[in-house]
Amino acid sequence: MKHSYALILGLALAFSFSAAAQSPVPSPVAAIADDYLTQYFAAYPEAGTRYGIATADNAGLSDNSAAGAQRWRQTQTALLKRLKAVNKRGLSAVDAGTYAMLYERLEGALDCAVCHQELWGVSQMTGWQVSLSDLANIQPVGTAPHRASTLARWAQIPRYIQRDLDNLKEGLRTGYTAPQQNVRLVIAQLDALEAQPAAQSVFYAPARRDSTKAFDQALQRLIETEIYPQMRAYKRFLATEYLAKAREPLTVAALPNGAACYQALLRSYTTLKRSPEVVYQDGVQAVAQREAKMQELGQKVYGTADLPRLRALMRQDTTNRFASRAELLALSNAAVERARQKTGTYFHLQPTAAVVITPMPDYQKAGFSHYTPASDDGKQPATYYIQTHGFAQQDHGSAETTAFHEAYPGHHLQVGVARERVATHPLAKYVFNSGFGEGWARYTETVADEMGLYSSDKNRLSMYAGLPTGMVVDPGVHLKGWTRAQAIDYTLDKQPSMSRQQAEDYVDRIAVMPGQMTTYGVGEVFFWNLRAKAQAAFGPRFDVKAFHDKCLELGGVPLQEVEQHVLTWIQQAAPTPTTVAK
Repeated sequence: MKHSYALILGLALAFSFSAAAQSPVPSPVAAIADDYLTQYFAAYPEAGTRYGIATADNAGLSDNSAAGAQRWRQTQTALLKRLKAVNKRGLSAVDAGTYAMLYERLEGALDCAVCHQELWGVSQMTGWQVSLSDLANIQPVGTAPHRASTLARWAQIPRYIQRDLDNLKEGLRTGYTAPQQNVRLVIAQLDALEAQPAAQSVFYAPARRDSTKAFDQALQRLIETEIYPQMRAYKRFLATEYLAKAREPLTVAALPNGAACYQALLRSYTTLKRSPEVVYQDGVQAVAQREAKMQELGQKVYGTADLPRLRALMRQDTTNRFASRAELLALSNAAVERARQKTGTYFHLQPTAAVVITPMPDYQKAGFSHYTPASDDGKQPATYYIQTHGFAQQDHGSAETTAFHEAYPGHHLQVGVARERVATHPLAKYVFNSGFGEGWARYTETVADEMGLYSSDKNRLSMYAGLPTGMVVDPGVHLKGWTRAQAIDYTLDKQPSMSRQQAEDYVDRIAVMPGQMTTYGVGEVFFWNLRAKAQAAFGPRFDVKAFHDKCLELGGVPLQEVEQHVLTWIQQAAPTPTTVAK
C-alpha cells in the first residue's frame, strides 16, 4: 500500500523560480502566490532542504508549537483575504490556474484549523520521529557551511521534540488525543530508535556522508547528550502518562468538532466538496465495479468467478510470494525499468530525472512505501522508498502495482512533469494535493495494464483485487464509527493480497490520517470519468496521449481545475463538443 506522498513532499520554492524573477511586475495573483511560497519557505525551512534548493535555510527548523501553528493560520488568513480581493475576470490561463490552486490550498487549510491536528500528532506515519529521520538522509554536508548548518539544525531537535510534547499536554487538557493503538506504534518506533547506538542512528546519517572527523564527533555528541535524552523523555511521557488517556475510538468524531474536522480534511485531501456519505456510497459502487473485473480474470487464472472462493485461492497461492527482500527489490526494479521504457506509448510529457528504489529502514516497519522527488540541484535523485518488511507476505502482483504507482507512470511521471515541464507559476510545480497525486497514481495502475506492463495474468488479477476500499473504510471509521476490528475484518475480506498485519497497518494509518485514504479511489474514479467524457466527444479521434497531456500540463492543481481545463480542451478540439456534459 502506498504512502501519502503529500505528507512526504510538503512544498518549497527556490526564489530563483518565482514569478517575480520571471517578470519585473508580477500580476496580482502571481504576487500573492510568490508571497505565499516565500512565507511558507521561511516558516518551514525543512521543505527547502527536501528539494535541494540553493537558497534553502538548511540550519533552521519550523516552529511546531501550537503558537507557531496559529501564526501560520493568521498568515494564511491574510493571504486569502488578498486573494479574494482580486478581480477574476480577464485572468490569463496561468493566473486562473494559480488562483484556483492557491484558493483551494488556503481555504482548505483554514477549514482544517478546526481539527487542531498539532495537539494530537502522535503518528507512526508523520510524527517527528519519521520526518526528522527522513530529513537526516538528505541534509546537505560536504562543505564547512553545510556542516555548520547541520550542527545548528540538530541542536534544535531537542526543543522541537519538547514542543511536540507540550502540544500533546495541551491536547490532553482540551480533549484532543491520538488513538491508543497509534500511540503504541510510535512507542515501538522510539524503542527501535533508542536501541541504535549514536553512530548507527538515523540521526547520524549526515556524518556517514561526510569524512570530517570533527564533524563526526560533534554530531555524535549532540545525538548522545541532547537528542537521545529528549527522545527518551518523550517516549517516557507517551508510555507513562499519555497512553492511558489517549482515545480508544479510532474515529476523529470522538474529538471536539470531530464531524466538522472530518468534512474539512476530506475536502482538503481530495480538493472536492463531497460529503463523507457520498464518498462512502461512491466507494461501495467502485468496489463492486472492480470486483466484476476480478471475477472475469479469476475465471481465467483460477477457474472460478465466485469471489469468496477466488479470494481464498489467491491467499493460499504461495507461488506468487517472495522468498527474500532481494527478490522483491529485483522484481520492483525490473518493473520500473519496463515501465520507463514503454511510457512513451501513452504519454508525450515525461520527466528527465531518474528514480531509484531504496528500502525503508527497519524501524519504519509499520510505514508504507512512498515517493520523494528529485532535488532541484540534481544531486538527489527521485526515490521510491519500498517497504521490504514482511516480504514473504507480499505477492508479485502487488509489488508490480506499487512500482507503477510510485514511479512510472504514476507519481514520478506526474511530479517530474510538473516540476520540469510545466510552464506556469511555481505554485503548480511544488504544491501537491493528494486528490490529484494519489488519484493519478491509482489511475495509472490500470493504465499500466493497458500498456501491457504486468508480467502475468495472475499479477493483473492482483492489481484489480486491490479494491478502492479506502473510500469505504475511511468514512466507515470516521463517519460511521467502525471499530478497529470491524475495519480490519472488512479490509481482510475485500483485499486478498493483504496479510493481517498489512490490514492492521492500513487501518492504523486511516486512524491518524482521516480522509487521506479516500483520495486514491476518489481520484481514480475522477480521471476515468473525465477520460470517458473525452472519448465520447472525440470518438475514433480520441488520443490518449493528448488527454494525458491535458491532465498533467497544469501541474498539481485541484481536481476541479483539471476538469475545467480538460472540458475546455474538449469543447475547443473535439468534433462533437456538444456531447460533453459538465
